[in-house]
Amino acid sequence: DVVVLGAGETRHGKVPEMSMLGFHLEAAALAVEDSGLPHDAVDGLLVVSPLGGGDKHGFAALLAAHLGLQPAVAVTVDAGGATACVLVQMARALIRDGQCRAVLCLMGTKSATVRRPQSTRAPQEFTQPFGVYGAVAYHAHQARQHMDHHGLQVSDLGSVAVAMRRHASLKEGAQQRAPITLEDHAASRIVVDPLRLLDCCQISDGGAAVLVAAGDLAADARQVPVTVAGAGQFSRADMFSSYVTGRGGAPATARRAFDEAGVAHEDIDVALLYDCFTITVLLQLEDYGFCEIGEGGAFARDGAVELGGRLPVNTHGGLLSDSHLMGMGHIVEAVRQLRGECGLRQVAGARTAFVSGYGGAVHETPPAVTWSSLVLTR
Repeated sequence: DVVVLGAGETRHGKVPEMSMLGFHLEAAALAVEDSGLPHDAVDGLLVVSPLGGGDKHGFAALLAAHLGLQPAVAVTVDAGGATACVLVQMARALIRDGQCRAVLCLMGTKSATVRRPQSTRAPQEFTQPFGVYGAVAYHAHQARQHMDHHGLQVSDLGSVAVAMRRHASLKEGAQQRAPITLEDHAASRIVVDPLRLLDCCQISDGGAAVLVAAGDLAADARQVPVTVAGAGQFSRADMFSSYVTGRGGAPATARRAFDEAGVAHEDIDVALLYDCFTITVLLQLEDYGFCEIGEGGAFARDGAVELGGRLPVNTHGGLLSDSHLMGMGHIVEAVRQLRGECGLRQVAGARTAFVSGYGGAVHETPPAVTWSSLVLTR
């Protein structure tokens, strides 16, 4: 009953000549043009809270004015890396409730060329002097936990990095396209032990958007509709002990999304997993039930996440190699895979995609996290 009719992303990487507002406007134009719907069909605007410059107050309404829209709903949303999936879920709810017919879900960032200061709110003055600072430090704790409890190896993290880079090498415009090896991964410098430089995501300028619409608008659209078949979301202020005691909130979001869509794990043809770090991919493979707890490393090591494997993951290269578009790039890639538009990186016969989001106040105390997920079907 609710479908994605348009998807678009701008060039990304270091693009100093483009403003953050410019990325938003270009991504919006690309998604609407891709859909084939008229510009004035858009009556809802949901925007990822901007990073790397710009006043967040009233940002969605400001964008609407620049786009020449007068939407029934215009909202700026912040759930960190979970936001993109959350926007699509919110758009579906607005359409089902009858408030909107076509909702543009949008993001833009200047993180590569306009760097923002990290938060220093109390009690971080007691942790930052000892090096516990920023997302990489917190996720290094996750990786070390998994090594201690389940025997994860550095080379298992490397398997994820190598696979993502191989996929990105097949995508025109990806930030990092030069192939890497496990030896390259092992030789890259330590950032926070045990995470190395090649375990960490890109920093990007860029923008991306999808147009979510009522199903009956598909008759007027240019593209094959992609159905938003299921969605889930869960938040929790507990980032670390959950990986020893309860595996966090990912399983709850997956159950809801899978149940709504009426699909099982074996029905998923391609997975787009939020990959701020290599460890995040492995934990999600386990948490979302694609392999058993403790087996994520072996799953990646055996090539299951690669094109041609049991579960191709991040066929565009993800945050690790393509770009950091706050998860919106993952949704764009899922839509393109289900339309069969991905060329050399196309998963043959892809009809069902799983997309995850993951993020929140990981730099704060306590580190609170939101998990989000979508099941999209052709």
